[in-house]
Amino acid sequence: NYVTRKLEPGEIIPLSIDVLFKKVFADNDNIERLEGFIAAWLNVDYKEVKGRVRILNNEKPIENKIDKRQEFDIVGLIELTTGTTILNIELNMTKGSVLLRNFTYAAHLFSKQFDNKDKYEEANELIQLSFDNFDVNPNNKRIVKRCFLKDEENEIVEKMFQVIHIDIEKSKEAWYNKTIKEEQIEDQELIIMGALLKITNLAEFKKCLEGSKMNEDIKENISDAVEEFSKDKDLFIFYDREKEKERIHRADVAIARKEGIK
Repeated sequence: NYVTRKLEPGEIIPLSIDVLFKKVFADNDNIERLEGFIAAWLNVDYKEVKGRVRILNNEKPIENKIDKRQEFDIVGLIELTTGTTILNIELNMTKGSVLLRNFTYAAHLFSKQFDNKDKYEEANELIQLSFDNFDVNPNNKRIVKRCFLKDEENEIVEKMFQVIHIDIEKSKEAWYNKTIKEEQIEDQELIIMGALLKITNLAEFKKCLEGSKMNEDIKENISDAVEEFSKDKDLFIFYDREKEKERIHRADVAIARKEGIK
């Protein structure tokens, strides 16, 4: 049997645990949580988003809380009066082939719509939000990095397919250092969400949420859900195992770097 510790008073399971993230934001019965985040991120009134978001990959619920993650985290359709967007949200905790896999899956989602469309002009844009627990490009110091189709002269050719990387460790630092407001307006809600993914204290989680433009009742709904799910024993065991895996991974990386220096 796996022996685990207990949550400390005020401690919560972080949203970076993908099972918890899906429970909070991929629940069609509580779709207002995802709608609220999308409205704040797009900087539009919640009324414009309410009832216009559909989760496409939620037909099969997670039955075993400690099963391995599914192929992708969240795929949704945002159908606003200004146009339709395919939204893919991914959580990436370790660097490696996962980025290529996610990019390939996003490309698959984008191209799949042409099975039912006669004209390319009818295509919906696709945006993949990639919340990363590492820096995808250390030479670029920005917290939020946007990737478009570009030519050899680095000119943007097409914006219909867009991958947005959010460094969640830098997001948390920005929140602690109170520098989020110094970032571009279109990035601020993504940075707040990135910080929320790393926070493990309920009081700090609520304080970070206060900075979001989401409606107050939705923010309360999200914090209540995280607090309640953190009491789930099976989910906590999964969280504790993931923490141990991350600790071992970091130790291995540190040893490898040290050996490389010798």
